[in-house]
Amino acid sequence: MGLPEKKGYRFASLNPRQVILETDSVVLWYYSELKIIHHEMLKMPDSETFRELLTQGANLVERHRATKWLSDDRGNTVLRDHDETWSEREWLPRVVRGGFKYWAIVLPKAAIGKLNMRRLAADHARRGVESFIVDTPEAAFRWLQSK
Repeated sequence: MGLPEKKGYRFASLNPRQVILETDSVVLWYYSELKIIHHEMLKMPDSETFRELLTQGANLVERHRATKWLSDDRGNTVLRDHDETWSEREWLPRVVRGGFKYWAIVLPKAAIGKLNMRRLAADHARRGVESFIVDTPEAAFRWLQSK
């Protein structure tokens, strides 16, 4: 139960979670008691993996009315144009309809990635998703717990 301490997720060992998807580039967990979806980008995923990650998360939003999502994007850079277009046209409307409300974002290390994620947070806000940008997954998790 919980993520290994070496991953830096001290909060996870206290909260039951389920691994939904795990590849060499992404991991997706679900905290059923808290209705929190949590992904970590270990490195820039290919388009297929990126879409699988978001699709599996969308399934959780719809199936469990999970309204909270923690995006640990420290290992990510910038989305490819076609992936961003897909997420804006397909994924975002789907999760908003499903009840997605709160998005905690741990920014990528790269400056261009930070700018991109801030822009996406502003875009999501226009759809009713409240975003909180932080430097650590612990701070992101605490914020989501307060919602």
